[in-house]
Amino acid sequence: MAAIEKYHGKIKFGKVDTERNKNLFNRFNIESFPTIKVFDYGKSKKDNDTWVYKEQNNIEEMTKLCNQLIDDMPKDLI
Repeated sequence: MAAIEKYHGKIKFGKVDTERNKNLFNRFNIESFPTIKVFDYGKSKKDNDTWVYKEQNNIEEMTKLCNQLIDDMPKDLI
């Protein structure tokens, strides 16, 4: 939860229950759980312009990812 508060207004986080939202499971080609998808809507708003985060799912790695996304983000989007 601390990561979400730290990046509030810069990165949007979401969670989907694919049992209740099977259309999203198919739409975004979810293959395993947990799956972390990164949407770079600064470049495009197409669903297929996503990538799957495949590093370790822990707070240190997630913090690195968030910092890298912000560093790479055009400043007018921050």
